[in-house]
This record gives sequence, structure tokens and C-alpha cells, in this order.
Amino acid sequence: MIEIALFLGPNNTFYDINKKEQILSFLDTKIKDSSQDPEKRWITSWNHYLVRIKLFYRWLYNKDKEIDKDYWETPQFQ
Repeated sequence: MIEIALFLGPNNTFYDINKKEQILSFLDTKIKDSSQDPEKRWITSWNHYLVRIKLFYRWLYNKDKEIDKDYWETPQFQ
């Protein structure tokens, strides 16, 4: 989550992200062209970041609710 925080900059918080495009713009920084990554390993990194971001935002969105984590809601923008 440190990388996305650096990407957001000092004037933004995690609560400021409310659109899918904001997350995708961060994830797109992980894409490499074929000359840098001919085996397209960047896809694994991209997917890894996506899973971690989803988990984090599910936690952030539901952390103050008195519900079991198996019933956490996923924010609409994801």
C-alpha cells in the first residue's frame, strides 16, 4: 500500500479514491512494454497489486462495522 500512497501524493488519502479509474491509473504504472519485459511478467505484478488493493479497500470500507469479515461489503467503485 506504500506504493499507491506515494502515487496518490501527500495531498490525497485512501478515502479520496472513489473511482475505478483512479486505481487503474496506479495499476497501469506497472505495465511494461515488450522490450523491457518480453515474457510479460508485469501481468503477475499487476494482478498482485489489484488483489491487495481490493482486500485493503474491503477492510477500510468495513473496519468500523460490526459484521463478520465473511460478509464484508465491497465498495461500489471496485
